Amino acid sequence: MSKSYVNPISKGSKDKYLFLIEDTTFTDRGDTVFMISFRPKIKSRFEGMEGFLYVNEHKWAIQNVKAQPPDDSSGIAVKIQQAYKLVDGQWFPYQLNTDIVFNNMAVSDGDSSYPLVGKGRSYIRDINLDPDIKKKQFGYHEVEIEEDATKRKGEFWQEYRVDSLTEREKETYRVIDSLGKEADFDKMATTFQTLMVGKVPLWIFDMDLDKLIHYNNYEGLYLGMGMHTNGRFSKKIKIGGYWGYGFKDKSAKYGLDLNVKLHKRSESAVRLELYNTVLASGEVDFFDDRFQAWKTDYFYKFFISRMNKTIGGNISYSFRLRPLRDFKWNVSYNYNNKKAFGDYSFSNSVFTEPISEFSFSELSLGFRFSFREKVIETSKGQISFGSGYPVIWFKYTHGMAGAGGDFAFERFDIKVQKTHKTNYFGEFTWHVAIGYISGDIPAPNLYNTYGTYRSFALYAPYSFSTMRTNEFLSDKYAALFLTHDFKELLFKFGNFKPRLLLLTNIILGSLDNPRHHKNYNFKTLDKGYFESGIIIRKLLNLQVYDLGLGVLYRYGPYSFDDNYMNFAYKISLYYAF
Repeated sequence: MSKSYVNPISKGSKDKYLFLIEDTTFTDRGDTVFMISFRPKIKSRFEGMEGFLYVNEHKWAIQNVKAQPPDDSSGIAVKIQQAYKLVDGQWFPYQLNTDIVFNNMAVSDGDSSYPLVGKGRSYIRDINLDPDIKKKQFGYHEVEIEEDATKRKGEFWQEYRVDSLTEREKETYRVIDSLGKEADFDKMATTFQTLMVGKVPLWIFDMDLDKLIHYNNYEGLYLGMGMHTNGRFSKKIKIGGYWGYGFKDKSAKYGLDLNVKLHKRSESAVRLELYNTVLASGEVDFFDDRFQAWKTDYFYKFFISRMNKTIGGNISYSFRLRPLRDFKWNVSYNYNNKKAFGDYSFSNSVFTEPISEFSFSELSLGFRFSFREKVIETSKGQISFGSGYPVIWFKYTHGMAGAGGDFAFERFDIKVQKTHKTNYFGEFTWHVAIGYISGDIPAPNLYNTYGTYRSFALYAPYSFSTMRTNEFLSDKYAALFLTHDFKELLFKFGNFKPRLLLLTNIILGSLDNPRHHKNYNFKTLDKGYFESGIIIRKLLNLQVYDLGLGVLYRYGPYSFDDNYMNFAYKISLYYAF
């Protein structure tokens, strides 16, 4: 369902599709309409569709299009139809039909069974091609759904229906409603939607799945509980906390937080948090990071082995501004008291005697910029359909000596990511991460490059698979991650469709005053670090997730003389959602 298909009238598609004129008809005004079938050419290797184009000779415009994928091996067949009409001399869409057939889900009636079918009909009416609309009238999101939209009665929707319901359709609705009430489909849908954001609803509370169980190489197995109030308690205020225990570091972690929504449409909210926990040494974070165990971006956390016991808290304010609606902003104050890992200590001209406990008092300003991102605001939260442009994260941190802090410094962090989709060569993704610190500070708040090496282990995107954990330390760095995914364009053997990924990762960095860090065996990245490799996805495709294998190779100035040590063998895990 997440596939994208090549448009049969896109640039270059005439060499990939077979087009045949099947028939000609005439409109009431005497225009000729050509009925043209299309399908991918034999032995072609791209995600194509088959169907019909109805081309009107008036302005040589598409009047109607019907399309569907030629392969429904997933068990779901999708058919679409879009119709156009002349409006003020211009062709404009006015109806979209969608039929979804779930071939793997059937309803039995005696000896007969019928597949489950979903039908959708969308109509555009009251079309005005030259409206008097000002930019300020637009909201923050592409689509905003009112909270009470699902509670409207049939009489309300009848006013907006283009066609009246047939007796058969009315009976279908009646049966579905009765089944839905008996099985409590509304509750099931709400529960599923909440699970997708990592929560389990329990009366006025949501249980946080990310606080229930996780694993890393410092804490070992972590078991705990996290709870927050939900919309049944208050639409504006959310109160929660967590408690957990790591069986390897043999210590408990806990925290409390308060969230207050000030304005829904501008996403204005205040958050207060207090905690006694452990934080990864040298980790880079941005204000909208939300850990989800099934997101591949966070797989590197399994390999973390150096963390700092931390007592602290923060207060933050996040918001959007209408003139800059593609930005989401965050302003925060953070205080953390961190204890050194192991017997590490730090000294400099201010701290002439080595210290192993560090206090940080910080003011931060950050934003996420996604130009023309398509976002739908629902009653349960936001759904993003992405942006066709690079997404940028930025964070500036001002460290204060005084106000409870020991160190004065300036820190800049930036992350940029973009995926370029092509019709016939797959997807190319580049990911840039840059960090700069001006000031002499201890290792817990420097940059500990994400090394995820094991001779055979889980593949963690946007980390260095051949780099040993805690091998390098920096106060300035620039990293580039390049991935080309050929999708299913290279190999197809019936339902077996492995995907080849080509990878190259590069990082360059430096560290001022390395001798200020005691009892820490590390290198610096002045010469540049390089690795490349391949991943073959979907060697085992279980629909919900897929497994694959890969290998990466370390080369350049930091490669090992023993060539065997430069290889890292990986198992890949990707989820379908």
